[in-house]
Amino acid sequence: ANDPRASLVSPQEREFFDEIADVVAPTDRILNNANDGSALLYAYEDRHPLFLVAGNRGSTTYSRALWEGFTDTDPVELCVRLTHDNVRWVLNNGPAYAAGVILPMDAPGMTIPDQGHWALTLVLEQDGRRLYQVTGCPEPSSP
Repeated sequence: ANDPRASLVSPQEREFFDEIADVVAPTDRILNNANDGSALLYAYEDRHPLFLVAGNRGSTTYSRALWEGFTDTDPVELCVRLTHDNVRWVLNNGPAYAAGVILPMDAPGMTIPDQGHWALTLVLEQDGRRLYQVTGCPEPSSP
């Protein structure tokens, strides 16, 4: 994991992960696309992304629905899903990984427009990677 030639996570991503750990509490959940390397936040920083394995199988009730349709879900329903799953952050970690027989698997519903999204506030940005805090919905209860 620390070999820059063999690791799926670049040194720049590691720096970004360090910054994420500075602002995201260890108990908070992060909506992510495991195919962009963000699943490794749990290993590098002890944080809780919803998607831990490349593919589209999440770890919460609504993770798949959020992954597929965050940006076009009805505001009330979006807040219900985020609150139910205790999601406080959304991470777009750049392009999905692809090589050889591994095809890129983007998270279509998580493409946040450049002008932003009503439920989110941009907190960190680095080289196309963005971490947003969910600020447009009631805060979820502690897990």
